[in-house]
Amino acid sequence: MLFFLLGILPMLVSAQNLAKKGRSVEAIVPQETNYITAEGDLNKDGLSDLVIYAELVSASSRRAVSASSRRAVLAVYFATPSGVYEQWKEYDNVLPVDDEDDDLMIDVVLSVTDRGTLSIALSSFASAGTSYMSDNTYIYRFQNGDFYKIGEAQHSMSRMTGEDETVSYNYLTNKCQRVIENAFDDSVMPKETWTSIPKKPLKKLGEELLNY
Repeated sequence: MLFFLLGILPMLVSAQNLAKKGRSVEAIVPQETNYITAEGDLNKDGLSDLVIYAELVSASSRRAVSASSRRAVLAVYFATPSGVYEQWKEYDNVLPVDDEDDDLMIDVVLSVTDRGTLSIALSSFASAGTSYMSDNTYIYRFQNGDFYKIGEAQHSMSRMTGEDETVSYNYLTNKCQRVIENAFDDSVMPKETWTSIPKKPLKKLGEELLNY
């Protein structure tokens, strides 16, 4: 029985979680975890805050950690005068997990602008099935005690023809910009159009799955 238990112990995978506070990213994120970060003053208090995207392992009884046993977590940490980052909120499954499909790669990029807006960019590249590359960018601003989506952009490009289209939405001005051009042919003049979009309540971060 002892030898049996020793044999299965390496196959057990413990669930991972982000720490609620810490003085550094390394103190917050579990070891051997895939993650990216962005820093900047999100709540306008003069301190540089921290945003973390991490792929955490859920409890599993298998040696191999598959995509189904991982969860994508987005967490916002506000900085304190003491130098400690304190978790403001953690969002589960707002962003996709890269399923490690050889034919599809997913990339997540986080950034914070000088004005304190949070940008979440998702891109995908398929080596089979389609010639299009696509990426979506979502812009959030901390106001009225929460993060609200104030804009987004959808971009796609064909690797075969060079056809390139970007559609941007500004939810503060309720305007939509569409730009069509060709990434391979500079002689093709970009075509730009503007339209109005219906005014709707701004969506909070976490209310929808962000797609790529």
